[in-house]
Amino acid sequence: MYRRFHDRFGAAGVIIAVIALVAALGGTALAAKGALTGKQKKEVEKIAKKFQGTGPAGAKGDPGLKGDPGAPGASGKDGTNGTNGTSVAASSEATGTGNCGGRGGSKFVAGASTTFACNGEKGEDGQTGYVETLPSGKTSTGIWNANTAHDLSLVVPISFPLRLPAAPTFNFVACESKSSCTPTAACPSTALTEPKAEPGQLCVYMNSGSRQGVEAPPIVGPNPNSDPTSGVSMQFADEALEPEPFSNKAFGVWAVTAP
Repeated sequence: MYRRFHDRFGAAGVIIAVIALVAALGGTALAAKGALTGKQKKEVEKIAKKFQGTGPAGAKGDPGLKGDPGAPGASGKDGTNGTNGTSVAASSEATGTGNCGGRGGSKFVAGASTTFACNGEKGEDGQTGYVETLPSGKTSTGIWNANTAHDLSLVVPISFPLRLPAAPTFNFVACESKSSCTPTAACPSTALTEPKAEPGQLCVYMNSGSRQGVEAPPIVGPNPNSDPTSGVSMQFADEALEPEPFSNKAFGVWAVTAP
């Protein structure tokens, strides 16, 4: 029977019919007060829940209205102030003082830091820095090489880049190999890669391990086109050379230090 009512009137119709039935059962009490008693209300709700059907989902509702803007957030705290930078104070550095070797220049002070910008060294002309002679204690180095065929003598000139204040003393050192030289008091080098000479000395090192036809120290004379302070000329004597068909070769390095 419920099925017939439900199919005909639907779930809502059944619930209304049940309410009407409960009202009829309530008699005059309901008519007098115009409402259901608490017990009747509970009974109606129980019956309504029992027979309530589930209908299809309704259509999606329209979006709600945009809400009002929120209140502004609290302002952030200001950052701490940075420390002040250190100013640089510049002043002139007088000549004759020890900070720039007597050459003078500029002095820069920033807090606890002090820096000097010194003038360049003056040359012998007092201005440009150009020098004509090798300063005392300074060393010049170079290489030498000679190669000739048959029984011709080997002549090797050595020219100094800068003149010396005085003529140096000549020294000849025959090294066992490129990395093996026997040092002396005047020529303390132990390898051809680092030619050395004491002040006032010219040291000529020869790579004996690679020579051909050269067995004796050379005859040394001044450069014919200059004076002994500008260079020397080496000549290996004929008796020191191998006979034909050997070629005569000699090469090495040199170092000279101004007295």
